This record gives sequence, C-alpha cells and structure tokens, in this order.
Amino acid sequence: MKLKCRTCLREYSDDNKIWQCECGGLLDIIGRNSFDPNKINKTDNSIWRYHQFLPVSSNAIISLGEGMTPIIQETGNLFFKLDYISPTGSFKDRGASVLVSKMKELGIREALEDSSGNAGKAIAAYCGKADIECQIVVPQSTSDSKITNIKNTGANVKIIDGNREKAALEARKLAEYKFYASHCWNPYFLQGTKTIAYEIYEQLQELPDRIIVPVGNGTLILGIYIGLMDLKDSRLIDKIPEIMGTQANLCAPLVNHYRASNNTINSEDYSTTLASGICVARPIRGKQILEYINKFDGKLVAISEDEIFESFNILQKKGYIIEPTAAVGYAAYRQCFNDQKTTLIILTGRN
Repeated sequence: MKLKCRTCLREYSDDNKIWQCECGGLLDIIGRNSFDPNKINKTDNSIWRYHQFLPVSSNAIISLGEGMTPIIQETGNLFFKLDYISPTGSFKDRGASVLVSKMKELGIREALEDSSGNAGKAIAAYCGKADIECQIVVPQSTSDSKITNIKNTGANVKIIDGNREKAALEARKLAEYKFYASHCWNPYFLQGTKTIAYEIYEQLQELPDRIIVPVGNGTLILGIYIGLMDLKDSRLIDKIPEIMGTQANLCAPLVNHYRASNNTINSEDYSTTLASGICVARPIRGKQILEYINKFDGKLVAISEDEIFESFNILQKKGYIIEPTAAVGYAAYRQCFNDQKTTLIILTGRN
C-alpha cells in the first residue's frame, strides 16, 4: 500500500508522516486489499470488522465502537442510516478512528485539526483515547456546546475571529510545527468514511437505487464512492448507485459548478446557513467530488433555508434527534423525488 499524489503522481510509502505531497497536491491511498465478505470479522460491531480492508496494523487500532449504525425503514422505499448516534455524534468518528489509529502506528504524539465542530469533536476524542496531544482550530461561529465537548477531551481549542476558511488557513500555518490531522487533506480519514458503504451493502444485502448525503468538504460522499468502488472492483455489485450530494443554497459552491459543467471551484464568499456543518466555501477535494459525480452519474442539489428548517422539524417530530445539517438530505428527497426507487439517506450528525 502506498500514498499517491493526485497532481504530480508521485508515490510515497505509507510509513511517511505526511498529509500532502511535496508539490502541494492531495494524496490518495493505492494498493489496498480487495473487499471480501468472507474476511469480515463478524464478532466486531465497529468499523474494525473490516480491518482487513483498512490501512492500519492490528496493534494500533483506536476505537470507541464507531460504525454499524442502524438502518431504519421509514416508509416502503425510504431508509435512514443513523450515523448521528456515533460515539461523538457524527459520521466523522469513522474517519477519526482510522486516521488517529494510523497516527498511533506512525508514532505521532502531537496533532492539530481545523473544524466547525463535528470533525473537531471526533479528532479530539480519538486523540484523547490514543494519548496524543491535540489542538483544534475553530471559527468563532462554532457552537458553545461543541467547543465544550472538544475541551472536555483535554484538547486545546483555538478560536479564530473569522469564518471556516480562516480557521483552515490558521491550521495550515500551525501545521509547520505539528502533524496536520486534517479530515479534508488526509486520505486515511476517507478510509474510515468508506466503511459506511460496506455497512449498507452488508445490512441491506443489496444496495439502494440512490443514496443521499450532505456535502461540505465532502469526506462522506468521497468515502462512499471509494467504498462502492471497492465493492464493484470485487464484483459484488454491477454498478454504482445514484449518489446525490446536497448543499444549502446559501453555501453551494459544488452545486454551482456542477450546474455550470465546470470542475473548477472558485474563491467566492458564501453566506452562513442553518446547515453549518456543510458551510464550506472552498472544499479542498471539490474537484475530486465533481469528478466522481460526473463519472458515476451522480447529482448535486441545493436546498433553501426554509426547506432545511421544515425538514429538520419533521425529522425531530419523527424522533430523529439530529442537527440541522443532517436534515438537508431529507429536504432534498422531499424536493426532488416522488418515485418508487429505493432511497437511503444518511443522517449525519447531532448537536
């Protein structure tokens, strides 16, 4: 297994303590083991039941029991996957578990991350479990409850007087001195989020016609695509289901360029939105997301604030105690579809 740059194609061994290529490009992981249902450890009810397909040695695993979240049949053809009941409250626990486990394997003792909340909570919690010193850089808009959650893990929190993008820039500066455990840059994080595709296949026995997922930096939609490609490469499925990525109208850089048939993400500023977890104006892997969407006939759609708020309230009344960002997928379903295709929506996080 190796790391490969998406820009210059340079390859690195997986024992390098790097988060980007020397050229500044994003890294992917290549040379993984093929997915084989016979190699699933069914005695383990976390993502590590798929350890044979994850790039971490067995003696370095850091887990809080993440993964194998339930799938609920809401109606005849509509299903919800409840990733908001993960240990720290979001799907980001999947990526954090794999990334922090790899950090432990590499002997990293100090790390930092930038986040608007959920990724920061996850990285901080798993670093706490691994006894790795951690700093989380957050924008001033981050909720008090999430900042408190991060601090309670023992992590240091640096609050930036600015938006999400300024927090990321500050973290990049600090990364000169500490390992950058970025959920956006680091490919090991995507190796954790890909497990959601494995679980859907295992839990439903067959894949739904479509999967709907909120998209900010895109670590979930990319992970799902990577997992589905693993299943297809292993000839367990014939084709990739339709993946619909959802954004808020007030911050929809990927949707805007998707509509324009353009895979270049510009540097426009965007407004804040009720769906704060996906309020990302310049997703680091935006070009990669658009490439996968176009390659596999996926879709991207933007949702209004009123639709997000209404769907959030409907789901709350149905008993799904989520954050507004997690309602964006359901809002897209209500706005776009009235058919008999089987649809699975990922409910991504809670406050």
